[in-house]
Amino acid sequence: MSSSFDGKQATSDDAHKPFSPTSVAGNSSAQRNGYNHSRSTGPAHSENPLISVQPPRREDLQPSYAQVLQGDDDTSTNGWYGSMINALGSCIGACGAVPCCIICPNPYKPVSQGNVGLVTKFGRFYRAVDPGLVKINPLSERLIQVDVKIQIVEVPQQVCMTKDNVTLHLTSVIYYHITSPHKAAFGISNVRQALIERTQTTLRHVVGARVLQDVIERREEVAQSIEEIIEDVASG
Repeated sequence: MSSSFDGKQATSDDAHKPFSPTSVAGNSSAQRNGYNHSRSTGPAHSENPLISVQPPRREDLQPSYAQVLQGDDDTSTNGWYGSMINALGSCIGACGAVPCCIICPNPYKPVSQGNVGLVTKFGRFYRAVDPGLVKINPLSERLIQVDVKIQIVEVPQQVCMTKDNVTLHLTSVIYYHITSPHKAAFGISNVRQALIERTQTTLRHVVGARVLQDVIERREEVAQSIEEIIEDVASG
């Protein structure tokens, strides 16, 4: 009776051949050497170049909005009372800057990255500051932070009617960021709600001037028209 292994026929001499651990070890060592030799003679693998990470620059993170309005930082227009409050606030702020003094307010206020600080004196805006530690007068000045990062607003679903009297249920999303922090803070009470209302009105107007087939086939053109109208109103 014969048995096959790897396609070779075993003879009776091979069946009665004594087991030799040395030969087995030699064969396995030869196989390992042959494997290592084949790996060493193969093509050399090129190492991946190291990725160089450039440190972020200040202007890449956020543009500078720091400015001081000319003539608006003079306390002489506030009379003797304004000068007295300003001087008293400077003294209190100097005491509050001491870490162990917990009675007086600290004049140093942090402005987070992605925000712009607007400083008002006696309720009137007179300077804008960039992110960092800002010193203000505790009695005569106030610090307001305005977010200038890109905001995402989802407009609620609304019903629009096309020119050929077809009813559509539309949803949209607004991406915006504030470029004039002082206008956003002092010129309008709620920027987000104003943009939502304006987008809904513009969407009804643009869709109502087109037929259904035009709205479906020219979505990019409709979106561009809405963006131009909203951008023109928002920038003003």
